[in-house]
Amino acid sequence: MKILDRYLAKQILIPFFICILTFSAMVMVIDLFNRLDEILKIRPPLSQVFSFYLHFIPLTFVQTSPIALLVSCLYSLGLLNKHHEITAMRASGLSLKSILMPFLFLACLVGALSFLVNETVVPNTLARMALLKEESLEFKKETSENILKNVALFAENGDLYYASSYDAKRKLLHDLVIFRDNEELLPVFKIQAQEAYFADGVWILSRGSKYSLDAEGKIVGNPVFFVKEKFESQVKPGDFLKAKREGEMMNLQELREHLRKLSGKASPSVIRRLLVEFHKRIAYPFANPVVILIGFPFVFREKKAVGMLRGIGISMILCFSFYATFVVTSNFGVRGAIPPWLGAWAANLLFGVGGFLFLWEAR
Repeated sequence: MKILDRYLAKQILIPFFICILTFSAMVMVIDLFNRLDEILKIRPPLSQVFSFYLHFIPLTFVQTSPIALLVSCLYSLGLLNKHHEITAMRASGLSLKSILMPFLFLACLVGALSFLVNETVVPNTLARMALLKEESLEFKKETSENILKNVALFAENGDLYYASSYDAKRKLLHDLVIFRDNEELLPVFKIQAQEAYFADGVWILSRGSKYSLDAEGKIVGNPVFFVKEKFESQVKPGDFLKAKREGEMMNLQELREHLRKLSGKASPSVIRRLLVEFHKRIAYPFANPVVILIGFPFVFREKKAVGMLRGIGISMILCFSFYATFVVTSNFGVRGAIPPWLGAWAANLLFGVGGFLFLWEAR
C-alpha cells in the first residue's frame, strides 16, 4: 500500500470507530427507553439488563456500519478539503479514482467483517437476547396477542409443522399440515387439519385427514378422515412463537438446509420470506462499499465550502434513500411481487450503478 493510501485510510479509521460507538449507543438507548416502563415494573437484575445490551452490540455493528462508514468518510474528506489536501492531491496529478480507492478498500474490509460477524456471532447473540428477554425483561404473559401468519416449524423428531396462522392467545392453529419422515428422511405420512388447539399436553386436531406417502412423497392408498383426533407431540405452543425468529438465528448454511427441508412442504410465502432473509445476509454487507460510491462523488462536485456542505447533504439523503429502498424491495420480495434474490439485491444494484455513473461524471 502506498504512503498516501495509508494516510487516507488512517484519516477515516478514528472517525469510523467513533461513529460506530455513537450509533450503537444511540440504538441501544432508544431500545432501552422503549422497554423502560416494563423494566421498571419487572425490576430485573442490572446484570441481566447489562448482559442483554452487551449481546446487542454485534447486531448494531452490522446494522449501523454502512451509515457510520459514510459519515466518517464524508467527515474525513471535509477535513482534507478544509486543509487544501484534496486540492494538492489533484494538482499533483492524482485522479478522483486514486483518492477513492483507499476509502473503497476500507469499505470492502468493513463489509467482509460485517458479513463474518453476522454469520458467526449475531445468530448466537440473538438467541441469547431472546432468552434473556423472555426470562427477565418481559412479563410472564402471552407476549403475542397478534395472529402469526405462515408459521413453519421443525420438531426435534424431524416432523415438519406448517400452519397458515397461529393464534398465540388461544393456542389455536389454522390449516395445519404435518409431515413425518423416516430415519432415511423419506416421507411416511401427512396429516391435514382445519384447526388444532393445545389442551392437557396434547394437540387436538379437528376436521382433517391422514395420508400414507411413498418414498417420492406421493399418496398411497385412501386417506383416513376424522372429525376430532388427539395428536401427541413434543411441540408446545411457545415453539410456534419462536419459529418466526428461526431465520434470524441461523447462519447461511443452516438457513440453506432449512430451506431444503421446507421445499415442497411449506407454503410459497414461507419459502419467499426465508429466501429473502438468505439473500439479505449476503447483500447487506455490500452496502458498505455501495454507500461510499453513492456519497463520494458529491463531495467533489464543487470546491467551495458551501458546495461541499451541499454535497454532504445530498450524500446523506441518498444514503437514507438506499436504506428505504432496501426495506421496500425486500418487502416486495417477501410478498412475491419480485423474485426474492432481487428483493435483497435491488438496492445494491440500483445505487451501485448510480454511484459509478456519478463518479464518472465527477472525475
